[in-house]
Amino acid sequence: LISLKTPCANTYALDSKMLKSDTTVASYTPIETFEKDKLPGVEMSVCLDFDDKTRVVGQDPVLIQVYLKFSSGHIPKKEVIKQAFAVDKVYNSKLSVLTVVFKPYAVNLAPERTQTNDMKAKLIVYCPEGEMTVAPREVLANAISMAKDFPALSLFKKGGVEIEIPETAMDVAMEEYNLQQTTQEVENDIQRERTERL
Repeated sequence: LISLKTPCANTYALDSKMLKSDTTVASYTPIETFEKDKLPGVEMSVCLDFDDKTRVVGQDPVLIQVYLKFSSGHIPKKEVIKQAFAVDKVYNSKLSVLTVVFKPYAVNLAPERTQTNDMKAKLIVYCPEGEMTVAPREVLANAISMAKDFPALSLFKKGGVEIEIPETAMDVAMEEYNLQQTTQEVENDIQRERTERL
């Protein structure tokens, strides 16, 4: 389980935790019972927040702040932040989004028709192979809301992604250190035995 920590503005951290089997981690509402006929459908472009700096994304998951801007249709912004969204398309083939389903938030909404970074969200992303650079204002993905005129509701059934995180340099260094310690202990035992025989 990966939990999110936001100690201060524009500072994000990921904290990994070990869970025992049968641990309850969340509750949910089945899609079939969701009142999607009351929500207007909308598509939004997902862009790296321009309050953020250029980010390097590697094989370790990182938390980034993004903002949403209208790409198809338009509804009141206060309605946008009430809806759940799912990422249905990522424009860079190197980038993978782990938090497929998300809900935006806002502190102060700008006037309607004003395109700015007032509708925000936080996403966990990673680069399965190598690393890549993401620039502020870069359009990363397309997201759709849960509504009756948007048929891809299967996207909202996906709440998490299982990945294999490669060994970090610290892990490799620790293994090398442990191997050196074991080798040294064996050599010490051999030397001790020789000394006792003498």
